Amino acid sequence: MSEWAVVIFRSFTSIIALFVFTRLIGNRQISQLNYFEYIIGISIGGIAAYISLDLDTHWSHGLIALIVWAILLFLMGFLSLKSKIIRDFIEGKGIVLIEDGKIKEERLRKARYNLEELLFQLRERNIFRVSDVDFAILEPTGSLTVMLKEEFQPVIRKDLQLMKQHAGMPQTVIMDGKVIQEPLSMTGRDKHWLFHELKKQKLTVDDVFLAQLDYTGALTLDLYEDVR
Repeated sequence: MSEWAVVIFRSFTSIIALFVFTRLIGNRQISQLNYFEYIIGISIGGIAAYISLDLDTHWSHGLIALIVWAILLFLMGFLSLKSKIIRDFIEGKGIVLIEDGKIKEERLRKARYNLEELLFQLRERNIFRVSDVDFAILEPTGSLTVMLKEEFQPVIRKDLQLMKQHAGMPQTVIMDGKVIQEPLSMTGRDKHWLFHELKKQKLTVDDVFLAQLDYTGALTLDLYEDVR
């Protein structure tokens, strides 16, 4: 077998192995990987490159190494689910950097987190005064979770004692100049109502590219470009 064919074969083998690795990690984003998973990811990437390009060694040796690393990843993930001690060791624990508006300098040093980084993370969340913060926790992933003091938290509908209304999803009742009967019926209305609404705007169904009806009964129209 020629060298280029060997490289192609080994590359496909590496891709399959890396796919298995990512499936073992699960649906985590890169920023959510713990230190252990990050190290294994780098190692497996290096082994995959070795399998693809180092033609002087047998590819099966590299494949065995990939399998060993993948098994180790799966095993540590399983153990971390079963044991909080192992989970804390592998993933680490959150560190409270701000408590009741006061920065904990000792914890900041322990986390090797400088003040400029902390202030930057707060500004990204539109927080410009440390005194407004009730808690700020540095998560094991490196992200900062912030809870404002109660008086500085955004007002929500519940605070104003407003009744919640289920908005529901707008229904598409006309598409490409044709009435879509099923979603129209779901709104409790029929073609006669729809034609009447269009007539009030001096339109016909043929004039409408898209029409959507929301839960309040408001009809929004997107007309063909050559209309009006």
